Amino acid sequence: MIKTKSIIALAAVLAAFAACTTVKDGEYELTVVSTGDGHGEWFAEPLSEKSRVRGSIMAQSRAISGIREAKGADNVLLVDAGDNLTGSDAAFYYASADSLTDHLYPRLASYMGYDAVVAGDADFEAGHVVYDRVAAQLRKAGIPFLAGNAVDSRSGNPYFPSCTIVRKGGLKIAVLGYTNSATASLVDPSAVSGITFTDLSACVQEDVDRVREKENPQVVVVVAHTGMGKGEGDHPQRQGLDLFNSLEGVDVVIAGHDHSAKAVTSDNGVIMDSGNGARNIGIADLKLTVEDGKVVKREISARTAAVKASEADSAMVGAFRTDYLAVKEFVNAKVGEIAEPMSSRDFYCGQSAYLDFLHSLALNYPGVDISLGATLLIDGTVPAGEVRFCDIQDIYPFENKIVLVKLTGKEIKNYLEASYDGWIKTSTGPEDGVLRMKRTKDYKTREMEWKLEKSPANFDSAAGLVYTVDVTKPRGERVSVSSMADGSPFEPEHEYTVAITSYRSSGSGGLLQAAGLNTQEKIQSRITGRGPEFRTLLYDYLKANPVISPEVCGKPEIVGSWSFIPEYAAGTIGGEVETLYGKKQ
Repeated sequence: MIKTKSIIALAAVLAAFAACTTVKDGEYELTVVSTGDGHGEWFAEPLSEKSRVRGSIMAQSRAISGIREAKGADNVLLVDAGDNLTGSDAAFYYASADSLTDHLYPRLASYMGYDAVVAGDADFEAGHVVYDRVAAQLRKAGIPFLAGNAVDSRSGNPYFPSCTIVRKGGLKIAVLGYTNSATASLVDPSAVSGITFTDLSACVQEDVDRVREKENPQVVVVVAHTGMGKGEGDHPQRQGLDLFNSLEGVDVVIAGHDHSAKAVTSDNGVIMDSGNGARNIGIADLKLTVEDGKVVKREISARTAAVKASEADSAMVGAFRTDYLAVKEFVNAKVGEIAEPMSSRDFYCGQSAYLDFLHSLALNYPGVDISLGATLLIDGTVPAGEVRFCDIQDIYPFENKIVLVKLTGKEIKNYLEASYDGWIKTSTGPEDGVLRMKRTKDYKTREMEWKLEKSPANFDSAAGLVYTVDVTKPRGERVSVSSMADGSPFEPEHEYTVAITSYRSSGSGGLLQAAGLNTQEKIQSRITGRGPEFRTLLYDYLKANPVISPEVCGKPEIVGSWSFIPEYAAGTIGGEVETLYGKKQ
């Protein structure tokens, strides 16, 4: 009798399971909504009087709520393509300033009802402490953090899951998630210790086939934190269209990383990217016809939709008000002081306090021998006075990261020769001029005006060295290095650890190529480390040096010294800079 009851009970369970896994015949509609590359744009209100909100996850929440109301909540799948844990003051706060409070992003994701979130390279950049914590919180909230090609080096298994099965409106949906194949080359090695990253072309189709065979889903969605690219097939950071054009058995591909909002529809299905900064969402609408338990017809379309920053989810704003106020207080708190104004214009003529300060950030990073870098302000001034956290982006207005690269003394000299050749011309005297300038028509005024031939963003100087630049000499003979900053010899064959920006490490400006690293492969082979954003270094530097002055950041034994020669050069350049920008205020 007991045995009979057990058999009946088992049969009931199997019948129930079969009912759950077999889709009924009929017409189905599903809307897939995607976000991504939010980079910490969480709050609907500005955090300081100097900032403005162009997009926020709270504005996205209102737009998504509208879609759920129109389509029915059970007919909407919500996924995120990654890069949420770095890139804003709020993200910095929860990554570095407050490790006790539950991280905000998983709480926001839970509030909005995400079905899956993918890890982006910028999420891995935040480091194990942050993304492991976030993954655990998301998992506790029932939201999988996916990255099927991030492999645990010890076990050989995915560090994060590759797939989750979601049920919406009677449909069984497989969501597969992957991160950027090039993640290891984009972040500091310590941030991804114990993890290797498989190329997407080598694993996604296998995973799709396995999931289709095992789970028999009606819809398959692949979310990959990689740029769409042009389908060129050879760039690890732009594999979106490569996947879209080659994958079989996939209905929707969602890309990210390149911050470009777009959607493409073809016979293969759709691919979409919601852009960055929480300013858009991606929307894919699917209509399916099921007969005899199989999908016999499907219509799919996709688009991106702009989100109005001013129209936020008011209930969500209220729910996270305490978090907003905590971050706002942090952002507006004093972190240091600038003792004297620092003019960026001074760098055109030679060593300057502003560049010394930027170089000091790099030289303060462990293991750095020499810093190579350019101005960030073409003609601006960092004023004296109190520095709040929100002022840091005015001092360092770009999201450059520090990159360590090995260069020989000879390569460093060649690098500097190329930099100064874009900066100055060979001069025979004051009347000949020094800066590389030309008269050209201004596209706004339509008047002929003096312009620099090349961007000052590529006028790199060096710190950690003592050297001169002779403007009377031709390229290749202008830079003369006498020693390291501490007086020790500068040796042409010796390898030095050099700090550059992530902008420069990508090959931008051509200076590394001029040094002899003429391919991206050669550049990558010389990179020995990647660190945080320079803004983070600046914040840490201010905490260690509350008052910044030339005495702090311009110590000759650390930054060294350099100057243009002969004596007339600096004065001549000063006059030329006034021709370019007017008299100094």
